[in-house]
Amino acid sequence: MSDSIQALIIEDDFRIADINRRYVEKVEGYMVQEVVKTGEEALAYLENCSSLPQLILLDIYIPDVQGLDLLWQLRRLYHEIDLIPVTAANETETIEEALRGGAFDYIVKPVDADRFAHSLAV
Repeated sequence: MSDSIQALIIEDDFRIADINRRYVEKVEGYMVQEVVKTGEEALAYLENCSSLPQLILLDIYIPDVQGLDLLWQLRRLYHEIDLIPVTAANETETIEEALRGGAFDYIVKPVDADRFAHSLAV
């Protein structure tokens, strides 16, 4: 189990978070370490967890912070963690900024299991 890639899901909708958890855990070698609903919860979790996740799945539309602002903050503080936005935000400018910010991939909702698995397998 300790060889699994650990993921942090940042998603305010518990139903979507649960779907994302199931998709991640269907991919061999991946586990969800934690699910948080806000940017504040995400930063607090990362600051206090015993071991950092290797992957963050980030919804751009979260209630307490602009998702791209959080993405840049995560990049500055935790540049070693891979980051994939999983979001309904499909504007070209948003996608381009996320990729410039070091996002490994960009998944637009609604997501299917095959798309998720393909992203994690790369």
